[in-house]
Amino acid sequence: MNKFNNSHTRPISPHITIYRMQMSMILSILHRLSGMAVFGGASIITWWLILCVYSDFDRVIVDIFYNLWFQALIYLTIFTTCFHLCTGIRHLIWDTGYGFSIKYINISGWIAVALSIIVFYMCINNF
Repeated sequence: MNKFNNSHTRPISPHITIYRMQMSMILSILHRLSGMAVFGGASIITWWLILCVYSDFDRVIVDIFYNLWFQALIYLTIFTTCFHLCTGIRHLIWDTGYGFSIKYINISGWIAVALSIIVFYMCINNF
C-alpha cells in the first residue's frame, strides 16, 4: 500500500483544495463572518455613542462622525446587518424543513443577496 501512495501524488483524504466553491458554501461562510462584523461594528458604534453622551469633547466627537473612515464603518455595518438579516431569514426557512433541494438552495441564496442589497439601498436612502 505504501508503494501505491508514493507513486500517486494525491491526498489520502478529501482536502479543501479539491472542492469547488458553491453558492451555499460561500453564503454560509459570509453569514458567519457578517455575524461577527455586525457585533464588532455595533460595539464600536455603541462605544462612540457613549463617548458622545459622557465626553466634554463634543467637537472632536462630531469631527469623528464626519470622518470618511467612520462613515464607511457605519455603512459597512448597515450592509452586514442587512446581509445577516436576509441570510438569517433563509436559515429560518430551512429550520421549518423546507428548501433543501439544490435548486432551491441556489435560488434562495441569490434572493438573499439581492434582498440584502435592496434593503441596504433603502436604509441608506432614509439615513
